[in-house]
Amino acid sequence: MRRFFYNQPNSLQVGSTVPLTEEIFHHWCKVLRASMDEQALFFDGQGGEYTVTLTDITKKQALVTINDFNPINRALPFTVNIALVMSRGERMDYAIQKATELGVSSIQLLTSQHGEVRLKADQADKKLAHWQQVAVSACEQCGLNIVPNLLAPKAFSDWIDEPAGVPISNTVTKLILAVPPDDSGVVTSCNQIEGSDIEHSDIEHNDIEPIAPYTPYPNPLPHITNQFRQCSLAQFWLLIGAEGGFSAQEITQAIERGFIPWQIGERVLRTETAPVVALSSLLTLHQTLTLAKE
Repeated sequence: MRRFFYNQPNSLQVGSTVPLTEEIFHHWCKVLRASMDEQALFFDGQGGEYTVTLTDITKKQALVTINDFNPINRALPFTVNIALVMSRGERMDYAIQKATELGVSSIQLLTSQHGEVRLKADQADKKLAHWQQVAVSACEQCGLNIVPNLLAPKAFSDWIDEPAGVPISNTVTKLILAVPPDDSGVVTSCNQIEGSDIEHSDIEHNDIEPIAPYTPYPNPLPHITNQFRQCSLAQFWLLIGAEGGFSAQEITQAIERGFIPWQIGERVLRTETAPVVALSSLLTLHQTLTLAKE
């Protein structure tokens, strides 16, 4: 059954008849050529979903009757918020889309010292609306009924010092995806290798420098495991850099604010891959612990 986001909160009531929004009418009736008595699922982002039946179609409008309500949300059994430094083009769309499909609760957009994206005032609202629609479309596809909230861009240094931005609680685990400094003192973010737009064919093998040796950070998985075991609803903040990674100063600042460095495996991840791997790792660990209890 097709799913549509009905962007008019609190308008859906069982037994009532409501008009389709312009977006749903165009897609369902014009593009997909829906017919009378066809059914679909509507959700308004407030939780749950409604089964609706198409009862009237004209050239410019259509009506549906709300048949029933299902309170299901298909949300994660824990809460994950991501603070994500903005990246270029489709990489950002991909990161938001996949993070939504994997159940993220909110995404705080950031700028950083090495981040290449700086939105002007007249660009910010347009970009934010576009990325929010990416999240909506992902929810329509994957079955989530509560759309993650995308928060307007802030500078890393401003956001991390805001008490409301980074909660202080024993039930909140804060993780920064980062690789430790090498022997030269240079810190590599888990996604620093992302940066270049040069095609592989344009690079000679001998031009690629090997990754310098480093001493690993302590493994945060025991701490994450304890959170799952001790909290009925564990909460996480994931701090993820863009193409250029985080600077040494930013990583130090994050650690001072209670963030735990997390290097997932021995490879360097692209900025759009990092949210997918981190969220999948948390979900897999939670499911493993849940099965062990049974």
